[in-house]
Amino acid sequence: MKNLLLAAVTDRRSRVRVIITLRADFYDRPLHYPEFGEMMRSRMETILPLSPSELERAIVKPAERVGVTFEDGLVTQIVSAMTYQPGALPLLQYCLTELFERREGRTLTHKAYHEMGEAVGALARRTEAVFNDLDRASKQLTKQMFLRLVTLGEGTEDMRRRVMQQEIIALADQPEDMEEIIDLFAGYRLLSLDHDAASRQPTVEVAHEAILREWEQLKSWLNESRQEIRMHRKLLQAVAEWQKAGKDKSYLLQGARLDEFEQWRSSTTVALTPAEREYLDMCSIERQRRIEQEQQRQAHEAQLEHRSRRALQVLVMLLLFIALGSIGVSIFAVNARNRTEKALTAAERQADVNHSLVLSSNADSAYQHGFADLALLLALEAVSIDEPPVEATQGLTQIALGPGTRRVWADYPDNVSALRFSLDGQTLLTATCLQRSADDVGCAEAQLVLRDVASGEVLKTFGILIK
Repeated sequence: MKNLLLAAVTDRRSRVRVIITLRADFYDRPLHYPEFGEMMRSRMETILPLSPSELERAIVKPAERVGVTFEDGLVTQIVSAMTYQPGALPLLQYCLTELFERREGRTLTHKAYHEMGEAVGALARRTEAVFNDLDRASKQLTKQMFLRLVTLGEGTEDMRRRVMQQEIIALADQPEDMEEIIDLFAGYRLLSLDHDAASRQPTVEVAHEAILREWEQLKSWLNESRQEIRMHRKLLQAVAEWQKAGKDKSYLLQGARLDEFEQWRSSTTVALTPAEREYLDMCSIERQRRIEQEQQRQAHEAQLEHRSRRALQVLVMLLLFIALGSIGVSIFAVNARNRTEKALTAAERQADVNHSLVLSSNADSAYQHGFADLALLLALEAVSIDEPPVEATQGLTQIALGPGTRRVWADYPDNVSALRFSLDGQTLLTATCLQRSADDVGCAEAQLVLRDVASGEVLKTFGILIK
């Protein structure tokens, strides 16, 4: 809209001239838009409150044109009451209109001025009088009507709000009841009736913002219901967007916002129109539908999960049976292998035992034929296996304890030529030829070694030269 206004004013070919009136407490709003704000700043004309003399002329001159006069001092009294009064001109307009209707002949009197509540109180007194003449039901409808005809100020004074008549009429169960109330207050010039520029639908608004400041009953209603009214304005915006979108479900409230509005709805004193109730009902129905849909989804997922769990259990049981079967086969194979290994071990053991018995038998035969050393070697070989048979052990004992070799010394030279045991058999003397004689007939040099038979320890060594 600001761009359209800017183009209409600045285009050289445009023949449009725009006059905008703006209250002082809203002066900062257009300055948020640089080009538009600059144009307003440079082309602005400030309208100051009328001075006492200007107020006097505004009162007297129109009266002179229609041939009416004021009693002495009445104009001065009115000017004194209106000077520097907020919203002075609307109040003055209403005051003079009331005075004119109460005139005596062609004279406006002090009596009429005081009866109507003087300049400041006239509007509020008239509104209060009209309200008090209503029955209880009509008073309640009037309250709901005026609560919708006010825009709450955010850091500014409350302002009047233009509303479609249909919205106001929809507050009553019987439309004619609200229509009568609208006509009544409009008849006293307390409400202003018009038509919306876009839709041409009938509109209604408070005729003078002074009513918002001066009528104590309305100020009381507003102070009691400010938070409720703010919530209602949010609801109005949501309903308008929903209807504009063709009642698209995506525009319905949900979650915490819906909870907030449902709680507000259950306790508010602000009356709702059928469209507003329908919107909140649809929000609740849609939420319930989503809850049921979510419950169905969860139930379906639970059913799928149950089926999956059953299938998994069957699969686990099947795998368990397969595993048990595999284990059984493995155990059978292991047992078969163990039995095979045991049989092989037993066969090997039996072969070792048989070999040991053969060696022991051969050792006994050699011993019987006087081959004591060979018999001992065979007997020792016969008992070299683990857990040798008793026959081999007994044969070794018999040969070892019988006559024959008692000890073997591996460190003896191969050319021992003679040996003698002592009479007690405890020592052994051996002779070894170290050097043969020149004629190679005898030994030229020999070595005698005396040993302890039990330990094999060398007790003494002798060297001998033979001539």
